[in-house]
Amino acid sequence: MRTYNEIAKDFICVAKLKGVNTTTHEKISGEFLIVSAEKQTMLLIRIPTAQVLSVGKDNFKNDIFTTDILTIPKIKAQIQISPIQTYQNISLSSFSTGTDSLIYLTGKIEFYEPVKITIPLTKFQFIKQTSETRLELNHAPLDFLKSQGLADKILKNAEISIKSFIPVQAPTPTPAPTPTNTSTKIQTIEFTPNETIQILITTGQNITAGEVIAYKPSEKTQKIELELEKIQNKINQLQSKITLLDLKLARDTISISDQIFKLTQEYQTMESLVNKGLKPHSSIEEIAYEIAKLQGKKKLKQLEHKNEIEKINTEIQNLKIKQKQLELELKQEQTKNSITATTSGKVKDIKETQIANKKIITITFE
Repeated sequence: MRTYNEIAKDFICVAKLKGVNTTTHEKISGEFLIVSAEKQTMLLIRIPTAQVLSVGKDNFKNDIFTTDILTIPKIKAQIQISPIQTYQNISLSSFSTGTDSLIYLTGKIEFYEPVKITIPLTKFQFIKQTSETRLELNHAPLDFLKSQGLADKILKNAEISIKSFIPVQAPTPTPAPTPTNTSTKIQTIEFTPNETIQILITTGQNITAGEVIAYKPSEKTQKIELELEKIQNKINQLQSKITLLDLKLARDTISISDQIFKLTQEYQTMESLVNKGLKPHSSIEEIAYEIAKLQGKKKLKQLEHKNEIEKINTEIQNLKIKQKQLELELKQEQTKNSITATTSGKVKDIKETQIANKKIITITFE
């Protein structure tokens, strides 16, 4: 996520990705506004329904699982993040600066009256209702909050930080005579018929010289990506195994605890009879022996579970170390194979042609 944090200082960025929604299992692809880089391995993005989802390689924790993601700077902008401040007796509309989809709130808010909202079924909780009048927000889009009918409700108290994306307006150019000729710039990318080029731009898109516009996958990158996928699948399997082992231990120990509880009640009843001289002392000794045996069995299962979990966690840790090494290697290989724009301008046309044993992609800028 270092790349995003560096670029985001001056640009509104989008994530171009292909992945799978881990809740609905639907494939998802396209360009999505990056709201924040929460961790080294997780991005927060905005989807068309004004919801904020987490994106990353952990399909248990993230809303979207992907290993195919590219950060693209889109609009020159300033990012302002206010410290947590207290607000009272104002409405959410007071935070609007014109483009509500570029304003995100984090913190706690409380209304004077009960509110009813629809909580999205997402793993990343950008909005959470903690009582009839209170909400907890984590990068909640202002336009989403307004869509829930909260725009004009008065806040009793709010302790929030506000993140705003503010596009930088280009200065108004001085009127000039209409040119008789339009300046056209062309960039070509040549490759063999056996090679593949992934174009990362579309017609109508404004491009800056030096921006990555295409990528040439190599056999090495494909092998690394395949190996990363295998490692992630193995990690997921091991994490699932831990969950199953936890459930098994819980079932076993509950069963043993139930037996101990019943025997303890029986012991207390029998002890009363022994004290009255109605039962021999050996009666309670037998029960005490059974209780001790069950307690030992329970401790043994807990110890075996602990040892097994430690082995699995060690294996997961080793896999994650290898995963990080491969990710670094993949990034280096991708950098070597990336193609950048040689000029700035608006993409007018993209064409692919083949001449003899050579393919050519021609990109026209205006």
